[in-house]
Amino acid sequence: MQMRMQTLTPSDRYVHRVDSLEDTIAAYERLGFERVLAWDRDDARAALFRAGPALVEVVETPSVEPLARPA
Repeated sequence: MQMRMQTLTPSDRYVHRVDSLEDTIAAYERLGFERVLAWDRDDARAALFRAGPALVEVVETPSVEPLARPA
């Protein structure tokens, strides 16, 4: 039996925006997801997890205060 390597397409990648990257990474790892990459740059902190044939990108986004509505 010959096995082929599966190529992921853009539709196989999902983005999960979170307030706390560390807490979310710990939760994904407790659930058994494989972390394949993580990065911490000036403009972004994120991690990439394998979820079966798909990838889940977890991106930390700072909380944003809602804009005040004009009176």
